[in-house]
Amino acid sequence: MIPLKSAHRWLAIAYALTNMLFFFPVAVLFYDYKGVNLGDFFLIQGISCLCVFITEIPTGYIGDIFSRKQTLLIGFSTRFIGYLLWIFGYGFWFMLCGELFFALAKSLVSGTVEAYFYDLLQKRQKEHKYHTKFAKMETIKHFGLLLAILIGAFSYQFFGQMTPVWMATGCVFIALIIGSFLPDVPEYKRIVKPEKSKWQDILDISKFAIKHPEIKWLMIFSALYGVLTLVLWWGLQPVMHSQNFPVLSFGPVTALAAIMWTFWSAISVKIFEKYSFNKIIRFVCVLLGIAMLSACIAVYLPAWSAWLCVFLMA
Repeated sequence: MIPLKSAHRWLAIAYALTNMLFFFPVAVLFYDYKGVNLGDFFLIQGISCLCVFITEIPTGYIGDIFSRKQTLLIGFSTRFIGYLLWIFGYGFWFMLCGELFFALAKSLVSGTVEAYFYDLLQKRQKEHKYHTKFAKMETIKHFGLLLAILIGAFSYQFFGQMTPVWMATGCVFIALIIGSFLPDVPEYKRIVKPEKSKWQDILDISKFAIKHPEIKWLMIFSALYGVLTLVLWWGLQPVMHSQNFPVLSFGPVTALAAIMWTFWSAISVKIFEKYSFNKIIRFVCVLLGIAMLSACIAVYLPAWSAWLCVFLMA
């Protein structure tokens, strides 16, 4: 069993491993290799985003009812199954099923990893350092993604189309092993009244979130922001492909954005200390609008298309 003193570090490593998306810079090309055209690719991505939005509340509830460690392991296992579907399947339905498993995994892990990380610190009376240490965990995650992006594009071109997915699958498997040795810690558990079923409790929580004057808008903002940035992300690859950019260059172009993600994660604590949450959201919305404009301009300026699109990812 991993000692409690170092458990939060191993959790950060496991979390980073599950986010090492080696196929990220060549996802559209990989889908094409698996027999899925560009239109169906965006359809699958839209369905996946909708699935994340729908399952976010129920899966968060699971983390409050069951052990957070077990919830994380289920999330890691779900992602592992999704990769296996991608590896051994072919065509629209296999790729869609894989994405649905990824969506479920994202919903299971996203809130749970934060709560579990806090529990690990609280057990050691270090919860006051949560924001600083969690920002470090996010930085490690983005640094891992940066390495995966650089390696993924290279391996796709020189070692075959399946190599990036196999490497991502291996990283998730290692994360599963690490996760199984993490300690269980006392945590908050939701108490359900005996006369109420858990399904009814989930429904009541969902209704509360939808009707809440602030929570519902945060949910909608998160969903729209995620969908729009994904559309811009995935739109970059066909633009580069149409302009005859070599596949190897997909890695460095995408890596530039990952460098910026790592940077913003590293200074996120200082940003939240200096500015209010509402100001940050407004600023992000402005940046997203500029990013959309940059993507539109990129279509008409082929020579600058990749680098203009990179701005939107930063």
